[in-house]
Amino acid sequence: MAIVNQPPTVTGAAGALTFVFPFQAGASGFPAMADPVVAAYQSIQSLMLTGINERVMHPDMGLTVYNLVFENLTPILQAQIAVEVTRLIETYEPRAEVVAVDSRMGEASDGGQGTMIIVNILYRVAGQLVSQQVPIPLGGRP
Repeated sequence: MAIVNQPPTVTGAAGALTFVFPFQAGASGFPAMADPVVAAYQSIQSLMLTGINERVMHPDMGLTVYNLVFENLTPILQAQIAVEVTRLIETYEPRAEVVAVDSRMGEASDGGQGTMIIVNILYRVAGQLVSQQVPIPLGGRP
């Protein structure tokens, strides 16, 4: 039975075979290949900034935490964010394994009056020993 909306699994050396975006020619004239660590980082950033129902052919891709930005950041909400972020990355970014998700309140960095939720994702790229971290600010009013 086919599974709908699931990316193909990436294993072994196939994890390193990612084209550079934007598309460009490499030194030998073939398409340039991206570093798997950089590609996974950019993919996670893209996934985290995608809202639910924003992708035409993938309506279930994205986060619903944007609806929770103006709620109090309780331990229950932090757990809900961690579960949703982990589900999203495990489903749509098979190169990354989520180690931990931490969320906290933060102030607008541009001197604005608003607050936002900052989600720190600690993950490990398949085949790598070192963990990477990506902070993503969600919502807020500048």
